[in-house]
Amino acid sequence: QAERHTAVTKLQQLYRKKQSYNRWFQMKLELTSKAGVMMALSGTAQGHTGFYLNPSSNHVYYFVVKESGEWSSMFKEITMDQYRAMELDLRRKVEKEGDGALVPIPGTDTVMGKDGFYLNSKQKASFYVNDGGGLKIKEGA
Repeated sequence: QAERHTAVTKLQQLYRKKQSYNRWFQMKLELTSKAGVMMALSGTAQGHTGFYLNPSSNHVYYFVVKESGEWSSMFKEITMDQYRAMELDLRRKVEKEGDGALVPIPGTDTVMGKDGFYLNSKQKASFYVNDGGGLKIKEGA
């Protein structure tokens, strides 16, 4: 009986945490939409290099922000569903492999182990090449 009560309490906590996150996310999305800017997603500080959600299209972009203030898109946009799936895949890989984990970025035609765009455990996207000894960041890319 006590174990069942503990399990039910845990489920309630998880449900409330998810509901709270969803409300916070929706509020943040509405504020950025009203301000006419894209919303920085997890792992990205607003105004810095990383993933951004366009609230009007529900597409996610990865922007590189240079010191000059210039923004450039690193690859074509992906859907929010693709972003969430990539994030989940990365969390699972980090649990198994640690900080060296990489996942291919959806929509870039990257195949695991081959040259292409990957997301690392710090949620930073880079172009990696396989030099025969594993994947390494391509310098100057």
